[in-house]
Amino acid sequence: MRLFVVVALVLGASSAFAEGSRPSSFQVRSIGYAGSGCPAGTVSTNISADSQAFSLLFDSYVVDNSPGQPLSQTRKNCQITADLVYPAGWSFAIRSVTFRGVARLQAGQAAQISAAYYYAGAGFTSRYSVNVRGPLTAEWEASDALGDTAVTWSPCGANRALNLNTQMRLTSATPRAYGKISVGHLFDWLPDTTPATQLNFIWRRCAR
Repeated sequence: MRLFVVVALVLGASSAFAEGSRPSSFQVRSIGYAGSGCPAGTVSTNISADSQAFSLLFDSYVVDNSPGQPLSQTRKNCQITADLVYPAGWSFAIRSVTFRGVARLQAGQAAQISAAYYYAGAGFTSRYSVNVRGPLTAEWEASDALGDTAVTWSPCGANRALNLNTQMRLTSATPRAYGKISVGHLFDWLPDTTPATQLNFIWRRCAR
């Protein structure tokens, strides 16, 4: 069974600016990916009809430290590159990230899911991180957010590709504690659902 992640791009408005302060149009033009959690040929991508979101179908983005699993299976990453198009005179940032998925974690087992984003050609990065702790055998959801003054804004004057580097890793505080977790993965023992990773955007006008 494949891992299904819908990346929803929510066009919010910064609280530091007037309500409705956002561009009239916004499109996802193309998507790229690379990493141990998404090797070449293991991901199918699709851009929504309105170009406001994109979906990714993964084969390999699961971390697992069950007996017999190699150490490499306890930590994986996937870098996603989205080519975004929006009107000149606007800049955006990601205020918050929400992860949803499923887990089977024993007591003493914990998973950290993190995301860092930056823009092509820019040297600044903003980071988000959430923790999921066992015992847990269920779907899960966790969010992390930054204030308006802590986010990284896209450069003005040009549309820059958005790079989102996500990572999942397992840690154990108890010997022989095992676990398995993914963002958006549908294990056979859970009912059908549509989990997602959601990016909440804020916008501001560039200085003239």
